[in-house]
Amino acid sequence: MTTLWMIEDNQAFAESFSEYLGNYGFMVEVFSEIDEFLTRLATTEQPDIVILDRLIGSEDMLTRIQDIRLHFQGAVVILTGSTPEMTDRVVGLELGTDDFLFKTTPPREIVAHLRAVMRRVAPAAAHHGPMPDAPARAVGKWQLDSKVFDVISTDGDRLGLTAMQFRLLALLADHTGEIVSRDDLQQLVNGRLADPLSRNLDVLISQLRHKLQKLDDPNCQVRAIRGSGYVFSGFPA
Repeated sequence: MTTLWMIEDNQAFAESFSEYLGNYGFMVEVFSEIDEFLTRLATTEQPDIVILDRLIGSEDMLTRIQDIRLHFQGAVVILTGSTPEMTDRVVGLELGTDDFLFKTTPPREIVAHLRAVMRRVAPAAAHHGPMPDAPARAVGKWQLDSKVFDVISTDGDRLGLTAMQFRLLALLADHTGEIVSRDDLQQLVNGRLADPLSRNLDVLISQLRHKLQKLDDPNCQVRAIRGSGYVFSGFPA
């Protein structure tokens, strides 16, 4: 059964939606406060997926995504009752969410989105990239560690990748110096039914480039090859 933690301060909605999700194999636990949620997240076994209401009280949950990502690399979905601008959805993706949904969306469609996110992000379900029990792979002073879904240096420094950012980098690193087609990367990011209009891949590439700047090596980059895909130049020696 898929464990799902939901941060929602509308008790009536939380109860009815939790019951609905339970019919589709989700075991739901509801939190009404972000701080309580973060405490549990840091001290107990983690869920498979997290759903955040956009607003908890007067606080915008987009401002707390980075706090969540300090402890949790699994799937994070925003479920909002408002009608945000497209820029809100892009900002959400850039901050590290995996999907941005509306409460007015038919519940069965929300379930389909949650399952699609799980296929993309959940380590046990994804067939691209390293699996959780795969050994860490050293690249110079850096290693891609699939147990923590991050890139770690011999000094203990980390890039702070999300699970999907890690999978994207791992696929590119497996083909260092070679072009990986946009279609292959889209399939990894968007699931088996890749959406050619989705910006998820572009957002993830942008996030990855930003985090690679921590390596302080201008030669370590992900380059776009027009009409073909992307190529990773490799980690610093």
